[in-house]
Amino acid sequence: MATPGPILPLAPANGATARPRLLLVEDEAIVAMDMADQLSQLGYHVVAAADNGPEALRLAAEHQPDLVLMDVHIKGDMDGVDTAAALMGQQHTPVLYLTAFTDTATVHRAAATAPYGYVAKPFHMKELRAAIDVALYKSGLEKRLKASELWFASTLRCVADAVVAVDNDGRVRFMNAAAETTLGTALDQALNQPVSQWLRFADAAPTEPAGPPDAATPRLVFGRTLVTPDGRQVPVDESTAPIRDEHDQVLGTVHALPDVTPRLQAESALRQSEERFRTAFDFAPVGMALVAMDGRFLQGNAALHRMLKCNESALLRLNLSDVSLPEDTDLQDEQLRDLVTGRSPFLQFERRYRATDGSAFWALVSVSVLHNGDTPVCLLVQMHEMTARKQAEQVLLRQAQTDALTGLFNRLRLTEELHRWVARARRQREPFAVVFMDLDHFKAVNDGLGHAAGDEVLMTVARRLQGALRESDGLGRWGGDEFVALIAGVSSPDDLSTVGRKLQALVGTPISVGEGPTAHNVQVGLSLGVSLCPADGTDADALLRQADQALYRAKTEGRGRLRFFGQPADAPVEQRSALAMALQIALGEDGLTLQVQPPLHPTHRAPAMPAFHLAVATWTDPHGQTWPEDALTELAQASGLGHALDQWRLTRACQWAAQAGQPVVVAVSAAYLLGQRAVRDVQRTLQATGLPPQHLSLSLPMALHGHLSLPTEQALGELQALGVSVGLGHAGDHGVDPKGLRAVAPQHIALSPRVLPTPTDAVAARGSPLAVWLALGQALGVDVWATDVDDPARAQALLAAGCAAVYGIRGHAPHTRTTRQPHGHDTA
Repeated sequence: MATPGPILPLAPANGATARPRLLLVEDEAIVAMDMADQLSQLGYHVVAAADNGPEALRLAAEHQPDLVLMDVHIKGDMDGVDTAAALMGQQHTPVLYLTAFTDTATVHRAAATAPYGYVAKPFHMKELRAAIDVALYKSGLEKRLKASELWFASTLRCVADAVVAVDNDGRVRFMNAAAETTLGTALDQALNQPVSQWLRFADAAPTEPAGPPDAATPRLVFGRTLVTPDGRQVPVDESTAPIRDEHDQVLGTVHALPDVTPRLQAESALRQSEERFRTAFDFAPVGMALVAMDGRFLQGNAALHRMLKCNESALLRLNLSDVSLPEDTDLQDEQLRDLVTGRSPFLQFERRYRATDGSAFWALVSVSVLHNGDTPVCLLVQMHEMTARKQAEQVLLRQAQTDALTGLFNRLRLTEELHRWVARARRQREPFAVVFMDLDHFKAVNDGLGHAAGDEVLMTVARRLQGALRESDGLGRWGGDEFVALIAGVSSPDDLSTVGRKLQALVGTPISVGEGPTAHNVQVGLSLGVSLCPADGTDADALLRQADQALYRAKTEGRGRLRFFGQPADAPVEQRSALAMALQIALGEDGLTLQVQPPLHPTHRAPAMPAFHLAVATWTDPHGQTWPEDALTELAQASGLGHALDQWRLTRACQWAAQAGQPVVVAVSAAYLLGQRAVRDVQRTLQATGLPPQHLSLSLPMALHGHLSLPTEQALGELQALGVSVGLGHAGDHGVDPKGLRAVAPQHIALSPRVLPTPTDAVAARGSPLAVWLALGQALGVDVWATDVDDPARAQALLAAGCAAVYGIRGHAPHTRTTRQPHGHDTA
């Protein structure tokens, strides 16, 4: 649990004491300051702000605010709902929730605290103002009701009204102390004097008799103006009743003259409050309506008219069920019954509604009951139109689960699907196959024709694979040129062999890329690795690893092959083992090459410190083949040499940076942070090379942020405490987890080449993956880098679009440091 942060002090504005007093409870200090400023401009007085529950309770007791604006997610052990419950229970302070949480569980918990409103983030200030005014109005009504109850209780204990008794001749026989005070005379002065000398009314009609009324007839006149003998005018209600003896004979009349000045003042304030409520109701940006208990619309504001596309007269002819979709009517009726019967004190839900022209729209709906005493009178319904937000959520959901290039499932969705398939296989014993597929010779397409041609190949392959599989099967892109298929009904290798050959034949058919003079026919192959459920187990992660291992064997045995997990290995596997041994020797004898690339920055941007350089490792194997960094990393991890390669890159990069006096970024694997030695290795390397920690940044795979473990988070925290910054690489190959991003707190994000636009695309096209990542970086305050860019004009376009740095420009010569076997002497 995070430690509660400091309280944000807020100085009240001049004259703020006359305005409604608000207390903010918000865990983001910047958001609290911005809201306080806007609320002050709207005429409210923000007395203070807190970011945790105990401090909110203390400030509420100290300042006695009229309303608390409460976020559900705050710092400390108490969340906003717990804090609101404490406020209502201890101090009877009204609460209005402001939160991004609209799930059913949270809303039900919040509703149990009897809030005065529930506003979903994001919101406009007009919406918030309307919600605050409604909450203040409801709170004021309750306070006035309590005050009225106390007043009547005091009246029952002691008659405080002016009381005058007269005989049948209209002469004063009695006055109580209140009457003496009201009339400004003592009883002994008025006794036996005509009551007309004392009871004179400014609003008496010319024909009204000066003496007492008919003694036998009780009378009650509201709102009279009593003129006292000294000329004062006192607003009173006049109540008269006969005084009878035991024989029912009228002996005189009693006049009760309660001073109604407080009531008139309260009525005036109430009228003003009602006018303010009416203004808030009519001009609120959200749709608001008063709905009868049988569902009839009684009144609606302009925003609701726009939503339902009707005027007031047409609205009054409608029932709530008329604008509800048929499939939602039963659930809505059940929820309203729970509300009216008291089982639910407050309702909030998201639902589609139907306008009078037949069009449908989404709305966030809040419903509360207005009572007259204990009797429910009508419903107050608020509708916040959210069709655009719902559409955006659906687009984001598709993007979060779909590969941007091919439209297939992405890795996250594939993993979820596999877990569902495994669960179904356990329940229903339905066998299936996990097929890991990798394109052969795809790198030659990218290197020879460019990434745009590579993207065309990937899209064509995706269409061919999708066309060859059934609707009941699953297919997704795992990343790069790897695909994964889930094929139902497969229980043995023989069942899948025919499907595998069909997929290989389809993928192997030549593919046309480009147009006109630049058109080419390219050909790629397909290697497949297969694991079977339940034959190879019923653990989703294990099945993926097994299929990946089978694919690895297929690639090392010559490509274009289909291999099942558990099949005996062929002779070419020995070649892969020989490569792993050669790499181990090269690492031991310093036989790798380190390239250090300087960044290209925007011309208008001057870095606050020397710019980070990008360190990249390559290796030339005994057969003369050069392994780029990604392939080298894959080989090292598959051979159990991942940690050794990470340590080699870290050591050599720090040595170069210390000698050159330049900051450096070096990639390490996610597994590197899982060991206990990672932080110690970084400390020792920095001490040995003399490199300042601020001059080192570790680039981690983007996939790490979505699968953080406690040891990884601890290692990240210790590294950042040293002063070493952290970045994320290969952004765009995986989905985005906002919570994981906040936990990693990267200083930079390096984009995957597949996110970058092709040379023929607009660099910053609206809605493109690049534009989305640039917007995300700006929102997080994180630099976004582009790597593996080989064209200066394209690099300048990326910088102009908002990239903070670009690496790998031809003609922008990198610093290169090469190490050679066997002694490890360095050459520049």
